[in-house]
Amino acid sequence: MLALALLLAAASPVPAESRQMVLSVSAGWDATRAILQAWERSSKDAPWTAVGPPIEASLGRTGLAWGRGRHPAGLSGPEKREGDGKSPAGIFDLRLVMGYAKAPPTGARMPYRQATTALRCVDDARSVHYNQLADEAMTKKDWSSAEDMRRKDELYRLVVWVGHNDAPVVPGGGSCIFLHLRAGPEAVTSGCTALEPEPMERLLRWLDPAARPVLVQLPDAEQRARAAEWGLPEPRPRARDLGLAPGVFPPGPLDAITDVAGVRVGQVTLVEGENVRTGVTAVLPHGGNLFQEKVPGAVFVGNAFGKLAGSTQVRELGTIETPIVLTNTLAVGTAVEAAVAWTLAEPGNETVRSANALVGETNDGSLNDIRSRPVRPEHVVAAIRSAIGGPVAEGSVGAGTGTVAFGWKGGIGTASRLVPERYGGHT
Repeated sequence: MLALALLLAAASPVPAESRQMVLSVSAGWDATRAILQAWERSSKDAPWTAVGPPIEASLGRTGLAWGRGRHPAGLSGPEKREGDGKSPAGIFDLRLVMGYAKAPPTGARMPYRQATTALRCVDDARSVHYNQLADEAMTKKDWSSAEDMRRKDELYRLVVWVGHNDAPVVPGGGSCIFLHLRAGPEAVTSGCTALEPEPMERLLRWLDPAARPVLVQLPDAEQRARAAEWGLPEPRPRARDLGLAPGVFPPGPLDAITDVAGVRVGQVTLVEGENVRTGVTAVLPHGGNLFQEKVPGAVFVGNAFGKLAGSTQVRELGTIETPIVLTNTLAVGTAVEAAVAWTLAEPGNETVRSANALVGETNDGSLNDIRSRPVRPEHVVAAIRSAIGGPVAEGSVGAGTGTVAFGWKGGIGTASRLVPERYGGHT
């Protein structure tokens, strides 16, 4: 066992001296949302321990691709290129904090540089300053394109430099990758990872240069496949990983609702301070105009009660014409409003005068300050717009963020079954 542990440690791209890790996991390569979790360990041989609550983040507008960092090159999957709109996947050093203020944020310990009006990050692959910070007032300009590090908005008010493609720099391999503030829950980035201000400030107080912090950013399937070899925190197992196999039919390839052709899932997770633990999950039966291309639907209640807005029309007409939204009990009205607004705004629906939003609820009031009603229409729209196929994030995400079950922490889950050909062969 000792020999195996030493072999795994030697193979890990995470430096042995790293005692802090920001782990960012998305549902798949095309996902534009990720859940970040801070982890720390006391030594290279100690287990990783989660620190603080999870953080929802926005990724590049086209998802993830393998970047250039501490992990091995040539891994299977998309490879990041300049201008592709993808955030880098892999393992990267966190090097520097930048901001608009002269002094670093209170409690921050990372090296700090003020972003002046002349500070640029060069993204012109032809420049000798490509993927580097350059003071335009002191540097001979040889670039035609660069990021203004002191923007007119707040997005770069707090920035963490991610060590992507900078040791060495490969022209065209992707540039100017940061953790920075995001414009809102619907936002995507050009290739960075963006957070809300409060979790960003909390992260900056935690990061310690002496602990050599790293960012590990991966799709869920890659994290599960590489966790042991790379020495990452152990992923949470699914039920079948523990030998639990309910039902008589086999699961689909992902054992997820997205095994059904065309189905997509999007989630927004809200974690704020000590009291807010809630979110939104949206299920889209297909990628087209749902109102114009309705899908068959039915309502079945096994042993339950609750608010299921829109269920009466589904029972009567047998069709679904909007995204299916799940959220907390007191946000059902907000979600109905948002789903209707989203449907009316869809191209082709200009003359629509009625839309049946389908919204279900779970009461997360035990762990969430449900009376504060933190879910807003933009959170619902963000969940709808971020919906993709492929693996589905489970557990304390989306509508499952603050749920409990039989006195234990609950969450959101998914499954699929393959019906035998003699019964129709459906998924």
